[in-house]
Amino acid sequence: AERKRVLLHALDFGELMPEVRRPVFKGASGKRHQRVGYQPLSDFLPEYFCGSSSWRAAPFGDAAIRRSFVSHQEVVTDDGAKQMCSSSITQPCNVLSVGSNFQDGFERAVNAVANCSTYIVDPTLGFAHDPAVVKFSQNLASYGARLNSSVGIGKGRIRDIDQTGAVRAIRPLVSLWQLLKGASGLNCDGSRCHLSVAKIDAEGGEFEALTNPEFGAWKLCETGYLTIDELIVEVHANKRGASLADLHNVFTGALSCGLMLHNMEVNWEGCKKGNCAEYSWVSVRHAAEIVAARRARDVPHEEPRGRTAGRVQGQ
Repeated sequence: AERKRVLLHALDFGELMPEVRRPVFKGASGKRHQRVGYQPLSDFLPEYFCGSSSWRAAPFGDAAIRRSFVSHQEVVTDDGAKQMCSSSITQPCNVLSVGSNFQDGFERAVNAVANCSTYIVDPTLGFAHDPAVVKFSQNLASYGARLNSSVGIGKGRIRDIDQTGAVRAIRPLVSLWQLLKGASGLNCDGSRCHLSVAKIDAEGGEFEALTNPEFGAWKLCETGYLTIDELIVEVHANKRGASLADLHNVFTGALSCGLMLHNMEVNWEGCKKGNCAEYSWVSVRHAAEIVAARRARDVPHEEPRGRTAGRVQGQ
C-alpha cells in the first residue's frame, strides 16, 4: 500500500511524497488535484477490515451518531464518537486521551465496557481552579478518570487566551515520552508502557507526538518501550505548516508499532474544507486476539459426551 501511494503521487505530481516539504494543501498541481472534491488526505486509506467486530464508541451508542455522505466520504457530525476495531479490550485497560474540549463521551463509552484507567490531557481548558475545569475534573473522577490541564503534547508552548483575546497563561508542550512518564494511573514506568487505547486530537501536535525522532510514539515502539492496541488520531494537515513528508511519516511510522489502519473519516464539519481527518489503527497482535475471540464465540457449543449419554440412558 505504501509503495502504491508513493508511486501514484509521483505519477500525478512528478515528485516523491517523502521528500515534499511544502504545506499539504499548497502548491500541488496535476490531474487528480483538479478533480472536484479531491482530498489529499484520502490518499491514506484503510488496509485492514475489522468486520463485524468494528465498534463505534459513542456516549449513547450508535443511535446517537448522525451520518451523511458527501463525495463518497463519510461525514461524522458527532466529534465525540470514535471508531474502534472492537469493544473487546484487554485488561488491565489503560487509556490516554489527548484533547477533550470538555467532552468525554468517548472515554465514558470505553470505560463502560472495560473499566479503564483513563488519563486525559488538555491545556486549553483553563486553570485547574476555574469552575468549569473543576466541574469537568469531578465528572471524570466519577468513573476513575484523571485530568491534566497544565501541559499539552507537541513542541514549544501554547497560549491560554480568554474571550477578550488576552493571554491568561502560557503552558508548556511536552513530548509523548515525558507525558507518559508523568501520567499517574497508566502504569508507565521507565522501562515499559502499554496503552490499550490512545486517542490524540491535538490540533497539529499529533505530528510531534507520533514522529519525533527521539521521543515520538513510533520511536518509543521501535525501542520496545511503548505498545498500543488501538490508536485514534485526528490528523490536522492544515496546522503548523505540515508537509506531505510529515503526513507520509505519520503513516509509515505506524509500522514501528505494528499498527494497521482500519478506518478513515474526513472531518468536513470540524475543519475548514475538510483539511483534517480522523484515522484509526489496530495492532496486529490485538487484531489477532479479536479474531480468535470471535471464532471462539462462533464455534457451536457441544455438551460433554458423558452428560449426554447419561441423559439418554435415563429416558
